Amino acid sequence: ELKPGDGCSAERRWRLLWELAGVVGVDPGGLTLRELFWMAEGRDRNAWNHTAQLLAMIYNAHRAKTARVMKPSQFHPLGHDKETPVPKTKDLSILKEVFVDR
Repeated sequence: ELKPGDGCSAERRWRLLWELAGVVGVDPGGLTLRELFWMAEGRDRNAWNHTAQLLAMIYNAHRAKTARVMKPSQFHPLGHDKETPVPKTKDLSILKEVFVDR
């Protein structure tokens, strides 16, 4: 992982930028490194969603009748870190007036 001030060379950072662009399949022009990370992470998560679904289907189709049914989330290595929704604590209707009802 790259961090500010870690002594990482500019060449290594450019290489990472182009590698992420290749993974995502986009031209990195106009995108930040953070945006490319998010896009690559989304692509990886999507691929694991597909893989976990297939693994669960294959497992459940061939399991013993006494074995428990497995869910796709049990095969998904990235499924455990889902963000919990932030509870609404205040009336945010003022935001609608400011940003939507112009």
